[in-house]
Amino acid sequence: MLKVDYEELDRQLSEIFQLTQGCVFLLELDKHSTLLEFSYPPKLIKNKLPVDNKTILGRAVIAKRSYISNNVEKESNFVVLNCLMAMRAAPVQKMVTYPILSGDRVRAVLQIVRKGKTLSDSPDFVKEDLEKIKSVLDELLSLHIVKSAWGE
Repeated sequence: MLKVDYEELDRQLSEIFQLTQGCVFLLELDKHSTLLEFSYPPKLIKNKLPVDNKTILGRAVIAKRSYISNNVEKESNFVVLNCLMAMRAAPVQKMVTYPILSGDRVRAVLQIVRKGKTLSDSPDFVKEDLEKIKSVLDELLSLHIVKSAWGE
């Protein structure tokens, strides 16, 4: 299991990207690297998705790279995302999918979404946003390592 404060991760990313609650998701890879299971938010824990080329999440694991989609409706996993996230108000319009690696192995996938009734309701994700995500993850993961080293 990835050792990170999920709520703090959500808080920091939501602040950076000016998101409402419910826009940050974390899925962890099982020990066989065949399934992604939601770790955050708590209401989605135990929901699983296969690791395959049919979804952005699966492609992020297989290719070990991030993806930005500023038109989610054109993505093959759009229906799955809306079903799992139980979107009641505004649908997901844009997302960034970011694999979290340990060495050369993917441990988890972070997904950040922007909601709106139309594509123009929110700004696009850009390449520079990947650096912002990396910075937050580096800080939170290194804080955990430091705390663990001191037995806290």
